[in-house]
Amino acid sequence: MAKDAWDTLKQKYRGDSQVRDVNLQGIRRDFEYARMRKDEMLSTYLTRMFNLINQMKVYDEELSNKRIVEKLLISLTLNSANIVFGFEGTKKFDEINPTKVVATSKRFEQKLLRHDQEKEITEKAFSLFVDRKDLGKEPSGKGRSAYL
Repeated sequence: MAKDAWDTLKQKYRGDSQVRDVNLQGIRRDFEYARMRKDEMLSTYLTRMFNLINQMKVYDEELSNKRIVEKLLISLTLNSANIVFGFEGTKKFDEINPTKVVATSKRFEQKLLRHDQEKEITEKAFSLFVDRKDLGKEPSGKGRSAYL
């Protein structure tokens, strides 16, 4: 009786071998064609990739660390090119742990975000300074219509 219940649950959630093969093939395709979008945050992309990897593992598909690292580095955007060059120049892919790629990528993204925030603050401060300088001037001559 317990075996029957187990077999029923197994069939419902894992399916027979043909259904499993079709599902796995779809997940493999999604994995192979996955690329980081230009407007996508790195953490969102990494979550999407590791969800696919975990789904493949559910279907007993094993991916080597080398394959995961290659996929991550190939599919990053050009903004992350420094990370790719760094890993490509230092070690063989089979010696790199995917978590190292993830950690390095996140650190790099945080630095870029921090740099963008500092740049934005500097630009705002400069625009306030320029606006204040312009407030003290009276329009004169030919440029007068520009202030009206």
